Amino acid sequence: MPNNATTNTVSDIAYSATIQRTSYNIPHITAQSLPNAWFGQGYAMAEDRICIVLDQVIKVRGQRAKLFGPGEYDANIESDFAYKHLGLLADAERNLASLPSDIQEMLTAHAAGINRYLADSGAAKLPAPCLNSKWLVTVTPADLLAIATDFNIFLSSRFLAPLLSNVSPPSQNSAPKEASPPSDKQAKPGSNGWAIGGDLTSSGNGILLAQPHFPWEGALQAWESHVSVPEQLDVYGITIPGIPNNLVGFNSKVAWTVTVTTRKG
Repeated sequence: MPNNATTNTVSDIAYSATIQRTSYNIPHITAQSLPNAWFGQGYAMAEDRICIVLDQVIKVRGQRAKLFGPGEYDANIESDFAYKHLGLLADAERNLASLPSDIQEMLTAHAAGINRYLADSGAAKLPAPCLNSKWLVTVTPADLLAIATDFNIFLSSRFLAPLLSNVSPPSQNSAPKEASPPSDKQAKPGSNGWAIGGDLTSSGNGILLAQPHFPWEGALQAWESHVSVPEQLDVYGITIPGIPNNLVGFNSKVAWTVTVTTRKG
């Protein structure tokens, strides 16, 4: 254990978990059950990225302009219009009860961990970017489900979000125009995932290279954690703020990653 390691037990009425911070301040969350582990992961995520988590909650609720005004060039108004039109939160609230019980428990416990951190910190102890009581919203499981859906559409519908509030119907006298293909000079999203079988490695074991090309800042910046429950779970990897578990990671048996493509069809 590194000399600078710290250990903290966090709990509320329903949950309890231990968070150990080691090298590079990476949180290692241990608990006696999966819901307790997701609670601890939510708390640790809030310790590191609370402003981003709350901003994503406010965004999918369509409340940026309500809480913070229209924004520069009405950016908050455009965002709220788009997310109310997409209806991600309404869909999440409607569909949450139909999800498998373990997914519902994960979302509920993770939200509870975030809210426990907020209760422990209060507005006065939040980081500077969100040091304001307006940011103190109570996070719900549906909020987290909506954030996960928002991540799933970030290469499709989310590209249209800034445009939805300004779109006009085509004129009856004008023929529809075919969309132009993107220029090669325009930045395109991309990522790499390489799976190499054991017959090609010196160890005889499979290797996975995960290079998802997440940004270095903002809502899609990867967040790293290690979550373990005796005889049930032991996973190390990354996710993004507001989404529990790990989108990219590994355990003792298997590793996984995500990737994107710009190919059509």
